[in-house]
Amino acid sequence: YKASFTVDQYGDTIVGVKYEDVDEDMIDYTKAVIHCGEEMWFGWDSMVGQETEINPYMRPYGMEEGFVFAGQAIYNGEPLADADVEIEIYHDLEAGIEIVEQAEELYPYDAPMVFTRVTKSNADGEFMYTLDEPGIWFVGATMEPEEGQPVRGVFIVPVIEEFPAEEAEIVVAEEPEAETETEEGP
Repeated sequence: YKASFTVDQYGDTIVGVKYEDVDEDMIDYTKAVIHCGEEMWFGWDSMVGQETEINPYMRPYGMEEGFVFAGQAIYNGEPLADADVEIEIYHDLEAGIEIVEQAEELYPYDAPMVFTRVTKSNADGEFMYTLDEPGIWFVGATMEPEEGQPVRGVFIVPVIEEFPAEEAEIVVAEEPEAETETEEGP
């Protein structure tokens, strides 16, 4: 699916989408923050009222590889305790197919274990995980009801390369020495 819109305000705009996947028997509520404006850091932690939702504990942009992402999983306005929280990095279709094929070849008994990371939320629905490489990350907590479809809250986290990059060398120009004039006498 594709969507397009124009951000018409400074600060952070939250985009929320509900997606029902019949093949996987799952409902996803996905949320992403679109940031606009220098040092306009407000709104990124707003809740949008999704059935299952991730509330980030730190600003979810400008995060470098190796940062820890922490948040709270919420279901119907209450903490989602002891829930599986899946963490994956997105790949384009071609790279994704290659990664899955390699994983299936190396680990035919459980290929997703190498590309889907899992942690648990605590009694207050809180969790954390280190996002260890640049890319677009998917963080999803799932409510597994006794009856009916599982409902997952997904949060999208962009992670940039280390800043400044290690190989970048900062060159500081030296100030030229001042020339001095001398008077020579006869």
